[in-house]
Amino acid sequence: IKENDPRLDEASRKIKAFLDELPNLPDEDVPAGGKENNQVLRSWGEKPEFSFEPADHIQLVTSLGLIDYDRGVKIGGNGFWLYRGDGALLEWAMLNYFIREHLKDGYEFILPPHILTYQCGYTAGQFPKFEEDVYKLAGEDETYQFLLPTAETSLINFHRDEILAEKTLPRKYFAYTPCYRKEAGSYRAAERGMIRGHQFNKVEMFQFTRPEDSDRAHEALLEKAE
Repeated sequence: IKENDPRLDEASRKIKAFLDELPNLPDEDVPAGGKENNQVLRSWGEKPEFSFEPADHIQLVTSLGLIDYDRGVKIGGNGFWLYRGDGALLEWAMLNYFIREHLKDGYEFILPPHILTYQCGYTAGQFPKFEEDVYKLAGEDETYQFLLPTAETSLINFHRDEILAEKTLPRKYFAYTPCYRKEAGSYRAAERGMIRGHQFNKVEMFQFTRPEDSDRAHEALLEKAE
């Protein structure tokens, strides 16, 4: 038994590593195949047509002095920008708008830590697959902390290792945080502007509910986002 214990530990480690990499099962109504098989479920409004060549968002925010890309890169490096003047006011107004709307709908406001433990990333299902996309702070293996890539990573751990009374469900939360991401090798990582930046602000909604109420909760979250 003593001689086989190391073999058992190694086999258990390999099994865990393999299972941790498996993705979530897709919903039954998700079409098989790649992105080319995606279907439009619904759309809103009509795409505008211009009699002139419209400026892209980078030209607009730069010419209006809303966002400063050059100084953002100077201060933080590639993939960073800074809001200034009316741009900063607009960003803050949007965040306040989301906060007000979620409070009105009975969600509790959370301001979580921006530095999380490895267990938070693992519990959220983001580690080990997306481990290289976060900014690690200290430690080795499963002892390090990291900058949160989205408030979801903290909210999903809010009731970790707790037993909730069913009558208290659903529990509705939302959080505001800056989000920090390396975006190493990510889709559209080299996109100009505010796509795939290393730091951006976000208001995140989250619900804890019964499995049989999951679809209804998901639709409610989707409707609010729309």
